[in-house]
Amino acid sequence: MISLFLAEGLSIDAVKGHRFPLLEVLETLSGEFKMVLNFEAADWVVIPINIQYLFLHGKKLDFEALSQRVKESGKQLLLFSGSDYGMTFKEPHITTVRLGGFASKMNPKTFIMPPFIGDPYDKLGMSFSVLDKINNPTIGFVGHSNGTLIKWLKEFALWAKGNFNRIRGNDYSDLQSFYPSSRKRYNYLEALTKYSGITTNFIYRKQYRAGAVSQDQKERTTLEFYQNVHDNMYTFCMRGTGNFSVRLYETLAMGRIPVLVNTNGKLPFENTIPWEQHALIIEEQEISQLPMKLVQFHQSKSDIELKEIQSSNRVLWQNYLRKEAFFRTLIQHLKE
Repeated sequence: MISLFLAEGLSIDAVKGHRFPLLEVLETLSGEFKMVLNFEAADWVVIPINIQYLFLHGKKLDFEALSQRVKESGKQLLLFSGSDYGMTFKEPHITTVRLGGFASKMNPKTFIMPPFIGDPYDKLGMSFSVLDKINNPTIGFVGHSNGTLIKWLKEFALWAKGNFNRIRGNDYSDLQSFYPSSRKRYNYLEALTKYSGITTNFIYRKQYRAGAVSQDQKERTTLEFYQNVHDNMYTFCMRGTGNFSVRLYETLAMGRIPVLVNTNGKLPFENTIPWEQHALIIEEQEISQLPMKLVQFHQSKSDIELKEIQSSNRVLWQNYLRKEAFFRTLIQHLKE
């Protein structure tokens, strides 16, 4: 049993997206740890608000003072770094929970948190079932994918503006290298469509969620997305604005097989989850081999093996990647 102290002095009014999601499941997980009311009795000190949000609201010096106190006391500090980009800490007394980032820049005390989604099958009004193996692999994709020069220029402008704000201190997330994700995604998908032996089922969006604004539009595009994942054994997944893929977790939730382009990313609980058993993962520098590797992977598996992967992916999401399950596992890692 570990003791957690909530640093209320570093708490400000914030919208839901800036609160540490751990706080939403504290009561459910109360048997895994105990909350204490004073600093001295704690093993871990928890900051309740997204650290970048705190810094932007004048709490940087308060954080630094608390961090120094934690370090001198021999305790550990647990913080949440939100947004698409996140913020990197490498001090040995700090453990960071974040959505994405670059593995080469993270220390072992950084935990990747999945985006928390509801069960897609509830949206579709159906139950989970596996797909039978057919001769050619079928791979789906619905999403933002635009190979035009205009789109590249827009992404470049947004990248430049973002880094300018970081340099000026108006954004505390990590500096980013330029990565035109929409254009790259389009090129990779096109390569798959041209490869014989693969059946592709792609719907290209020139805007995020097809520019949906109204609730009806959002509902329709969501159902179309989930139906596409459901209908194809494989789904193409790669990073977007930040270096992580929400689609990866949606594919796992539906018990299908992600085809993940690894862009120096990190996945949740890599030391305990054998990710290579749940997804076909290819390094971006080997992307030209993706179509061939997909066909080889599909042909190397029997119908029973492919069904087992689909079922185990659904279980993986249920047991590790939903909010309560993720934080229950995280607490076990903190104990260790």
